Amino acid sequence: MSNPQAPHPGPHTPHHDHRHALHEPSHHHHGHAHSSVRQEEHSQVPQGHHFHPTPPRASSYRIDQESLRDVLTAWSTFTPRPLPRAEHTVCLLVGHGSRDPEGNAQFLAFAQAVQQAAPTMPVEACFLEWSDPDIPAGIARSVARGARHILVLPVILLAASHVKTEIPALIEQARARYLQVKLSYGRNIGLHPGLRALLLHRFFQAARGWDDTPRQDWPGVSAAECTSPQAFDQAPDWMEPAEVRQGTGLVLMGRGSSDPEANSDLYKIGRWLWEYTGVHTVETCFSGITFPRLPQGVERAIALGAQRVLVLPYYIFTGVLMKRMQSTLEELQQRYPHVPMRMAEPFGVNDLLVRVVLDEISQVLAPEMTGAGGPTQPWHVHVQQTAVTAE
Repeated sequence: MSNPQAPHPGPHTPHHDHRHALHEPSHHHHGHAHSSVRQEEHSQVPQGHHFHPTPPRASSYRIDQESLRDVLTAWSTFTPRPLPRAEHTVCLLVGHGSRDPEGNAQFLAFAQAVQQAAPTMPVEACFLEWSDPDIPAGIARSVARGARHILVLPVILLAASHVKTEIPALIEQARARYLQVKLSYGRNIGLHPGLRALLLHRFFQAARGWDDTPRQDWPGVSAAECTSPQAFDQAPDWMEPAEVRQGTGLVLMGRGSSDPEANSDLYKIGRWLWEYTGVHTVETCFSGITFPRLPQGVERAIALGAQRVLVLPYYIFTGVLMKRMQSTLEELQQRYPHVPMRMAEPFGVNDLLVRVVLDEISQVLAPEMTGAGGPTQPWHVHVQQTAVTAE
């Protein structure tokens, strides 16, 4: 039975089927979506008033350790559909771009990794902003390579104005200029189930060996270990024990946008992480544009009783914002020295992300193989639900 008086993170009803959480419409409410509060609720409490939030106590259902391993294995070791033989087709990968050369270099390295994984299809790379080549230049370079069909794929997580408005407008301009060239537009990658697995990899990578030892002594696990199919033969060895996860406040941090749908998608992912990680609470925040920001997310996790805080960036590559948020977390650690804090790595260049992009390419080039816009894999993995009641 669910407790109607209990705050998040319990679901709205005890009959909620978490096996289908990945594909529920984004406008559905998830119990954890109510955990976000405005900045004012944190930073503008009247003087003399003490905020005493009730810690999460709801009866809920979370998957057990064995089922978690099954889910990670299914989502992380999938093989994308083979790309069809497409003559004179060029795939143009669009990165966001950064004022930080390191982030741009990571994206270009990622484009090279995609090219190596798909040697029969020419791959070009361009940037939406902050770096060259831009999208018109990327299209021109593709045409110069003899392209009669250009697939424009945004290597961008959530669909805000860049994905919905700016890139489509540039594609329309190119269609008017290159009448002999077909231009197709792929989906942004942020809601692909493989990205959920990658988030879990980054969580377990950062949480491994969490105790009171100094930061430099924390045992870690490499990104390659966390994203290779071989990692799952020893998955329980690098999954953090449940008692450690239950005391952890996970702060999911996205870029933020002016698009409410894109922002709400991040909350959906946050709810999903709560179901699958078994952490004390998941707080969603943003690095800019909208609220709550990182300090409010961390402070809320602490107020709700988290013994430690792990910030999980929903970022593909590093950049100015990532480094700025790392500095912000260091300041927060000084402000709350009794609560250990860490920040996980962004996704970076890895095999799983390459396979996600190849899967999205196959969605466009081979719809008859994948189903019109449908998933290429049986993502709904049956899991054993375990009743959990926090005291």
